[in-house]
Amino acid sequence: MKSLDWAVRQETFKKILATLPPFDFVSLQEVDHWSDFFEPEFAKLGLKGHFFKKQANDSADGGVLCWKEDTFEMLQINEFRLEERQSQVAIIGLFQHKASSRHVLVATTHLKAKPGFEERRAQQGAALLAKVKDVIASISLTAPPFVVISGDFNDTPDSLVASLFRGSATTQMGTITNPLGSLRSAYASHPNAKMYGSAMDVAYTTYKKRETEVCRTIDYIWYSADSAAQVVQLLEIPPIDQLPHRLPASYH
Repeated sequence: MKSLDWAVRQETFKKILATLPPFDFVSLQEVDHWSDFFEPEFAKLGLKGHFFKKQANDSADGGVLCWKEDTFEMLQINEFRLEERQSQVAIIGLFQHKASSRHVLVATTHLKAKPGFEERRAQQGAALLAKVKDVIASISLTAPPFVVISGDFNDTPDSLVASLFRGSATTQMGTITNPLGSLRSAYASHPNAKMYGSAMDVAYTTYKKRETEVCRTIDYIWYSADSAAQVVQLLEIPPIDQLPHRLPASYH
C-alpha cells in the first residue's frame, strides 16, 4: 500500500504536524523511526519526548510521550510493562505546569490486540490504573494531579476495559474498580458520537479491511471526571465517504 511507504508517510506526518492547533502533549503508539524522524521533528516544535519500545524481540516500534518543555517541567517518567512476558507497555509522566505550578499526569499505552482477549485487556487496564495511582502516591502534592490517559485500547466503548476506565467492570475474576474513581472519554462529546451499548463515544477511530472490514472505536483520550476541565476542541474524524480506500490513506 503506497500510503504506508515510509517516504510517503513521513511527508504526511509533516503536513499533519504543520496544521495541528497548539498542543502541549503528544501520545503515540506503534512508533518506529523515533530517533531518525519523530524525535527531531517534535524538537522543532519545542517538544521533548520519551520512547519506550514494545517488549518483544521482533518489534521495533513502541510508545511515545512528548511534552512542551517551555510550558511543563517533567518531574517523573515511568516505563511500565503491563504484564510479565508480554510485549504491551505504557509510559507514565508526571509534570508541573510552570506558570500555575499545577500538576498533570499523562500516560500513553497500547493494549493487547485481537478478539478473545477482552478479559486480558481489562486486566492490563487495571494494572495501568494501579501504576498511575502508585505514581501519584510517590510524590507529595497539595492536590491530586489532573490525569490524562490515552492510547490504543484495541476494544470498543462497551468493552470491559472501557467500562473499567469509566468506573468499574465485572470480569470473570469478579468486579474490578478504577482506583482513580472515574475517567471520561474526550471523544464522547464529539458531534458524530454514537451509542455503543450504554456508552457514548465517537463513531470510529479505525477503519480497515483485513479478513473483514472493521470500522469501530478502539482509541481513547481519558481524563479526570472529577475535575472542572472541559473539552474545548477535538480533531475532526474524517467522514466515511472521504475514505474510499479506508485507513491509512495518503491524506490522513
